[in-house]
Amino acid sequence: MQIDLVDVMRKQDDGSLIWVEAVQNVEVARSRIDNFGKTAPGEYVIFDQNTQQIVACIEANALRCVTTS
Repeated sequence: MQIDLVDVMRKQDDGSLIWVEAVQNVEVARSRIDNFGKTAPGEYVIFDQNTQQIVACIEANALRCVTTS
């Protein structure tokens, strides 16, 4: 049985990505990023392990999260 996972990564000031966690799907990733924005605002990326592509970039802050892509 294959489990499809996506990675949540935080974008650093220099453009590099730091892995945060792997979760079950994009919806769970978005929810987790919403929570991260409350204590660790910044830009987050959702990376699909199956397609090896970034599927969303989200700017998370204490007030709101904005999705691009």
